[in-house]
Amino acid sequence: MTHWSTRSLAQAARLQGIAPTLSHSTVALILRDADLQPHRSRYWKTPVADNTFRTLSAPILWCYERAAALAQQGEVVMCVDEKPNIQALERRRPTHPMRPGLIERQEFEYVRHGTVNLLVKLVVHTGMMRGWCLEHNDSASLRAVLPQSKPPLRPRVS
Repeated sequence: MTHWSTRSLAQAARLQGIAPTLSHSTVALILRDADLQPHRSRYWKTPVADNTFRTLSAPILWCYERAAALAQQGEVVMCVDEKPNIQALERRRPTHPMRPGLIERQEFEYVRHGTVNLLVKLVVHTGMMRGWCLEHNDSASLRAVLPQSKPPLRPRVS
């Protein structure tokens, strides 16, 4: 069994003679008081940092660590990442706002408007971010946006 329910835990305790008259509701109270949730789980991935990864990442991490000093010399460290094929969805009807005694309600049905590709740039030494929605996920779209992504060396002061 990979996940225990309160009923299966109570049954196992009875079968093993731990608690001959234990009910599932008592198990639920015990678990709640102990802040345990055996019915829930979460995935994770153990990172593997082998020698190839360390060799490839070292120059990038060097730039990140020295981003402020490099910016003072006129060299800007930027990170660019993409999230392709995000569905552009619209709800068929307006969302009903929360009211006393009622939670917010959203229409289940939606209208599809195709997909969009998100491109985001981070200027490391300032923390400034900018994003673009691109129609196509190709090098031509990226080349069109890159000239717009040149950051100022110093943040603007208003």
